[in-house]
Amino acid sequence: MAATRNLTKVKVSQYRTDSQYATEEYILESLHALKAKYDVPIFQLLSTLGKNMDSVSLSKDKPYMSFYARRSKNALRIIIRQQGEDIQLQAPLSILSNFKLQLP
Repeated sequence: MAATRNLTKVKVSQYRTDSQYATEEYILESLHALKAKYDVPIFQLLSTLGKNMDSVSLSKDKPYMSFYARRSKNALRIIIRQQGEDIQLQAPLSILSNFKLQLP
């Protein structure tokens, strides 16, 4: 009689990465579009970076969107996940002053 083996389901996901370059204006326009599409306070979150926080995050279920921003020593990194798509942006810290100008 053959020995019984336990099987485990394994799922392998691969992501294709495509690096591109963008201006600070393009990043601002993209964040405005994200704010309008999902009705989330993106610029208020980003304006809190550097005061008492190094990172901020926000998630929304319907429609799905996840927003994460982290301030490092010399750059700002933003990760946006929306319905199977990940977008990563990296910008100099000087862009934070532009975000404060976008507040109502």
